[in-house]
Amino acid sequence: MRQHRFYVFILIFLATVFPVRFYIHNRIHRPLFDDFIGKTIQGKGVVVEEPEEKSFYQEVIVELSDTTHLQKVIVQADFYPRFSYGDELAVKGKLKIPKDFKTNAGRTFPYQKFLAKDDIYYILSTPTVTLLSKNKGNSVKTYLFSIKNSFISHIQKVLPRPESSLLSGMLIAGKGGLGATLEKDFKEVGLVHIVVLSGYNVTIVAEAFIKLLYFLPRSIAYGFGAIGIILFSIMAGGSSTIIRASIMALIALLGKQTGNVYSALRGLFVAGVCMVLWNPMILRYDPSFHLSFMATFALIVFSPKVKSIFDKFGFNTFTDSAIGEIVCSTLAVQIFLLPYLLYMNGSFALITFPANLLVLSFLPLTMLAGFLATALSYIHLGLSYPFSVVSFVMLRYILRIVQISKHFLELGIHL
Repeated sequence: MRQHRFYVFILIFLATVFPVRFYIHNRIHRPLFDDFIGKTIQGKGVVVEEPEEKSFYQEVIVELSDTTHLQKVIVQADFYPRFSYGDELAVKGKLKIPKDFKTNAGRTFPYQKFLAKDDIYYILSTPTVTLLSKNKGNSVKTYLFSIKNSFISHIQKVLPRPESSLLSGMLIAGKGGLGATLEKDFKEVGLVHIVVLSGYNVTIVAEAFIKLLYFLPRSIAYGFGAIGIILFSIMAGGSSTIIRASIMALIALLGKQTGNVYSALRGLFVAGVCMVLWNPMILRYDPSFHLSFMATFALIVFSPKVKSIFDKFGFNTFTDSAIGEIVCSTLAVQIFLLPYLLYMNGSFALITFPANLLVLSFLPLTMLAGFLATALSYIHLGLSYPFSVVSFVMLRYILRIVQISKHFLELGIHL
């Protein structure tokens, strides 16, 4: 009963505060350049996010100034020269409003609102872009991104493409490390979540910090663990998924430090409420937040129920094994997400479930071998070879599963 009171309080609190927060958010965050839509504009600005590779261009988010205000604009620049976070650019191009588009399900995806949740209201098409200077961004983010890019460059030293792209996505870059083609393939077969940085990655970072500082008092070690989580989430790009996982990990660390029992479900709801109150737009217009929240909820609540159903039929030994846990968690998540995926995509790929089973079992070994190979390459490239071979075999296996799964999709095997 006490547990139910907590969730009732959370819902009442959110229902009471959310409308006020939504109103304030919309008053503060609004488009400023509407008078220039359809016209050619020019100005100076700083790249505020790491550029993302698309099929035919690099998507660069530039914060332009109109002397008194700042406004984010998507600049669809040519692939070369490559730009990076903190670059100051001079841009010139035609200002457009992002357009909503039809999905395969026949639904209209609110792309304009999807971008607006991140304060992006305009696109600069066919631009002329000139690099004016570098290192104009936040110094902490610049340093963290330099570490990230250094790590990715060492991954590329120990592994060829596309294996290096996949490992980069798993360890530090998220799906942005895959490139447009690979990302599309992983999305189609329902495996993109393995390269969307999650609570698994965050937990590894926190535990690593705590173990490295074991000789310090417990409170200091846990404090550094919390700092490590925050810095890692910034370095990883701060997506909805990583922020949700980071908040939950921070709550778990606080629970360990204070000696309180950590409830993952409570942590999930607290993380969700914090994120929605910080940015109310994600509640309606961020599918990544929806999927991350729902998948975590399914793992916490329904995975044990799926296991108990198997146990009733005498599969206790199987469900207690590592593979059995993966089967139960995958079934719970896929069944729970099915209505949402059908709503968003209009169909569900039946190959997704077996593809997940075939890949998830090898994921921890793949990530560990890849991380060790990359870390050892900083000392000497020869030391990384044994681990890079193991990582290469596992990554090639995952890519092969994606290829086979895509072939089944092309045969039209959907729900």
